[in-house]
Amino acid sequence: MAVIKTITRKPSVRRFLCRLGAYYIRFVFRSGQWQTVRGDIPQRFLDENKPFIAGFWHGRLMMMPYAWTGPQAFHTLISEHPDGQLIADTIAHFGFGAIAGSSTRGGAAALRKILKVL
Repeated sequence: MAVIKTITRKPSVRRFLCRLGAYYIRFVFRSGQWQTVRGDIPQRFLDENKPFIAGFWHGRLMMMPYAWTGPQAFHTLISEHPDGQLIADTIAHFGFGAIAGSSTRGGAAALRKILKVL
């Protein structure tokens, strides 16, 4: 396990894994059938150019880049842990920004950044 952690923390390996992850998400999206339930609610906020906070179940997180389309900037709250940074670097391929923090590390700074982004 320590070998995997060491390897995945190398910048070149991380870039490769994140790019591979983004391709995988695109493949899953294009090869499956998806349905957005109650997409009208966030769409109303987007149409009115109002900020909002959306929540996703962890099991649905992978398809988050396809939840809404459009030029709006999206930011996600992601753990400061190296695993969270892999997710942040992966979703960056879809134009998403990341705000790092959690209840145990960097939470106050993350909250300030969330309020600034909103």
